[in-house]
Amino acid sequence: MKYPSDKLGRLVQPRHYDSLQATVAHERVWAADNDCFQGLDAAAYRRMVTTIPTDGCKFVTVPDVVGNHRVTLRRWWRWAPFVKRAGFPAAFVIQNGCDTYRQVPADADAVFVGGNTVYKLSARVEAIVRAAKADGRWVHMGRVNSTRRIQYAQAIGCDSVDGSSFSMFSDTYMPRALAILESRAEPQMFDFGGAA
Repeated sequence: MKYPSDKLGRLVQPRHYDSLQATVAHERVWAADNDCFQGLDAAAYRRMVTTIPTDGCKFVTVPDVVGNHRVTLRRWWRWAPFVKRAGFPAAFVIQNGCDTYRQVPADADAVFVGGNTVYKLSARVEAIVRAAKADGRWVHMGRVNSTRRIQYAQAIGCDSVDGSSFSMFSDTYMPRALAILESRAEPQMFDFGGAA
């Protein structure tokens, strides 16, 4: 691995979960996303969930709809039982329209902060994150593509973040990101790439 840090984990997705066994063998933090930002491929998602190991997985995101809490909630009721039966902690993706912690399903094992930038940086989301942490849930923030956003995620209590700019342009962004991550206990950073 190019950046040997215990702060760097891996976020797999239906399009990319090869070599996951190496990640698990190295006892790296990892999770699985549903890739719904690209549009749900239900067959690929099912294949991933039934193929990947459960060892060490922090969460699997249940399919969501970007920017739409109501439809995301409908998908939760359909897909969460499948994820849980496969033996994974199921993450509910909060989207625009999820304004209070009471709107997060009680059986969610983790919370994934989605939604547009205005929503993600809102006081509503901060309150949801803090309540989820008080409840003992893992909280992840997606699309964190700057060191400033990493610091924001740290400040509100997120356990982990991901951002494609860090894996796509790792030589430029990763050293600064890891310096911030190493300075505090949380969050972990999940890399879309092949981090072992």
